[in-house]
Amino acid sequence: MLWIILCAVVCLYLIVSIVFAGLGIHYGFVRSNDTAYFSENGTSARHPFRERIEKIAKSVCELPHEDRYLTSYDGLKLHASLYRVNRAKGLIICVHGFHSRAEKDFASLYYYYIQNGYHVLLVDQRSHMESEGKYAAYGAQERFDLRDWIADCVQLFGRDFPIWLHGQSMGAATCMMVSDMPLYANIRGIIDDSGFDSPISEMKYIYRSNFHFPVYPGVWFIALYCKLVIRMSPYKYSAVKSLQHTTIPCLFIHGDADDMVPLASGLKAYQACASEKELWILPGCGHCAAAWVAGEEYEKRLTDFLKKTAPCA
Repeated sequence: MLWIILCAVVCLYLIVSIVFAGLGIHYGFVRSNDTAYFSENGTSARHPFRERIEKIAKSVCELPHEDRYLTSYDGLKLHASLYRVNRAKGLIICVHGFHSRAEKDFASLYYYYIQNGYHVLLVDQRSHMESEGKYAAYGAQERFDLRDWIADCVQLFGRDFPIWLHGQSMGAATCMMVSDMPLYANIRGIIDDSGFDSPISEMKYIYRSNFHFPVYPGVWFIALYCKLVIRMSPYKYSAVKSLQHTTIPCLFIHGDADDMVPLASGLKAYQACASEKELWILPGCGHCAAAWVAGEEYEKRLTDFLKKTAPCA
């Protein structure tokens, strides 16, 4: 009788784990209509700034720009918006976070970059906005897309034109995960705002914090699904692995009150970075809110980083 009860408990636990894994896959990977919004939901650390975010994001979308497209390594049509300035010092490739859009994530920074003389490329990550795809891959596939956007920009502006990568959340992880790939010498620096150390680490954290249920074996089912259906392994690529081999200077920005990507995750990426690096931790700051809660300081640190990594730009 005891064995029957134990087997029943184990079976029930496995069933519940599979159900939670299914929910994790549905909400954590599948393309969402949320990518169409401009504003912040009530749980976001940027929610107090939602009206300003929405106003600026919409204004950016209405400005003249060039729609650029490329085909990903696995056949998806990808989109980005290029905003040009006269006599540009360089180009900033902006990569947004999970279930978001670049116009929103960089609403506080778009005009800063433009006014300081930089072209801006706002990338639609796969399965977001105008880019095709059903699944987001936490940077594991997006790293190849970003590599191709960099190549496209080098072809457009030349091998000597300074380029920086600026990512937020999953976009920051994407920027870090491309940092050890064969890239052009004109990649001057990476700005990592609230990025996570690895896809599997972030999956575990979200699974635990959202479902309040033991991570195992549910996360194994999610990893298996990723491997078989999305054709990516959340264990194979990580910011930590890439940063251990990078030579690109990096600026790390993270709030110590981040409840989406914990500070410990960001610190692992920073500690792994083998190149010249800087770390800015904001007390009491939530996820991707630094540019809003400390705007002047954020811009000053960006200015210093840009000048230091390209003194002649």
